[in-house]
Amino acid sequence: MSTTEGDIDRRAATSDTPILSVDGLSVRFPQRSGAVEAVTDLTFDLPRNHVLALVGESGSGKSVTASAIAGLLPGSARPEVDGSISLAGSQIVGAAEKDLNALRGTTVGTIFQNPATSFDPSFTIGGQLVELIRLHREVSRAEAREVAGEWLDRVGIRDTARVLGSYPHQLSGGMRQRVMIAVACIPEPDLLIADEPTTALDPTLSVRILDLIADLRAELGMAVLLVTHDFGVVARLSDSVAVLRHGRLVEYGPTRQVLEDPQQEYTRNLITAVPELSADAHLDDRDAPSDDAVPSAVIDGVSKIFDATGRRAADFTALDDVSIRVGRGRALGVIGESGSGKSTLARILAGLDAVTSGRVTIHREGGEVEVSSLRGAERARHVQLVFQDHGSALNPRIPVGEQISRPIRRLGLLTGARSLRRRADELLGLVGLEPDVIRDRFPHQLSGGQRQRVGIARALGVGPALVILDEPTSALDVTTQDEILRLLTNLRSTTEVTFVLIAHDLAVVQAFADDVVVLDRGRVVDRFDAQDFRAPERDPVTRRLVDAVLPPRPPVVRSVAPA
Repeated sequence: MSTTEGDIDRRAATSDTPILSVDGLSVRFPQRSGAVEAVTDLTFDLPRNHVLALVGESGSGKSVTASAIAGLLPGSARPEVDGSISLAGSQIVGAAEKDLNALRGTTVGTIFQNPATSFDPSFTIGGQLVELIRLHREVSRAEAREVAGEWLDRVGIRDTARVLGSYPHQLSGGMRQRVMIAVACIPEPDLLIADEPTTALDPTLSVRILDLIADLRAELGMAVLLVTHDFGVVARLSDSVAVLRHGRLVEYGPTRQVLEDPQQEYTRNLITAVPELSADAHLDDRDAPSDDAVPSAVIDGVSKIFDATGRRAADFTALDDVSIRVGRGRALGVIGESGSGKSTLARILAGLDAVTSGRVTIHREGGEVEVSSLRGAERARHVQLVFQDHGSALNPRIPVGEQISRPIRRLGLLTGARSLRRRADELLGLVGLEPDVIRDRFPHQLSGGQRQRVGIARALGVGPALVILDEPTSALDVTTQDEILRLLTNLRSTTEVTFVLIAHDLAVVQAFADDVVVLDRGRVVDRFDAQDFRAPERDPVTRRLVDAVLPPRPPVVRSVAPA
């Protein structure tokens, strides 16, 4: 049986000598109002060739634990750390920075949740990989570049020459995440810390990446500390699960036992909150799309070609003759594998990228307007974006109430401090936040779910015709994701706003969207009602995505491999 709070066997059930041993770890962050205890008396062992999943809601201590093990706790926060972290015989707690630097990249590798901040924007991907490889191997630049290409191929990147010649900002989020996985694994570390390794990836690529990590751990004998809120990932990859709540270990045991028979109500609630892709072809009574419906946005024959740069062998076609009609007041889900053109489509819809050919128009009661003709504030009046990274999307120096009211004031929709404050409060209430509590707080004082709600409120404040949701729930834990999804579903039914949801979580798309478009290599290959994911007439690309969706409970869970 899995263990329960108050009676937890905190050591792995194995006779293997652990590569990682955490004993009585506590981490506190001093605040003016008193120290915040992020992790309290945490103890566990992790042997070689074993995958331990750390799960829990935002603020449960997962990422703080992983950062402490990697010696990456932010010094500016002046953390107070007690207890012991022994990694491959080296003590992490209290170690000098030079000793920690020697461990990173060799003894411990890290896959970060946000790959966008993990690369130097001024160097190509190839240049950064070559330097990393030559740091660990005595090879020429040409040989290192060949190794880099081999690793990109191992993590599922098909166009290796283009990616090696690209700068980080020229790659999709999924592409950057795959490169980050290669960076972490190239030095063949003893411990791999995977912090949400598949958050930005589509279902088919997620399975490939998880299987790659499993193969690498078997090949290299490395241990894996998996930090995730995705129970499908837990079920497929991990051998055991540690459930954290408010920095404390509340449940621990073999993966199958914890997922099938959780002993704690907290664990049961986490698992219950996971959305699942339904096999039922008729989920609800949503209206079917009609060709005669009034459009909110029309994408007509849009192509986008990026010119060859750096070491790219040829121009890259991101979108190829894409035509989509989005009905007013409806929600369109856009899915596809990483690199299929989803992010490019979102940027073109928002007017952030110019089309190579074709046109995009927004339709309102006053008539239609071409997105390419809109500039700055005028464009923001018609189209708004809600970003995946809710933390970096908000200004850290401005209270959230002002961040909501500022676009309204700049567009001249309201004037006067009282009117603006009243409207900001209305919007905070609309997204389920208490204005008196939240209005004057700064983003860092809010949880991830609260920040995402603020982002949604800010987007709705100017009364746009179209709101683009770019992976709005993928970075959130399962209970917060459920709350945001319910909020968005309610907004869809109570406002006249049209939504375009860019996502890789098919269950989220099915629960929220009315219609679905599938992209593959820049072309539309399938369109259907969101109720009909599993219909027999689906395109092979759609069926491949559906078949790759990971269930949040086993049937198949990897057993502990022999050392």
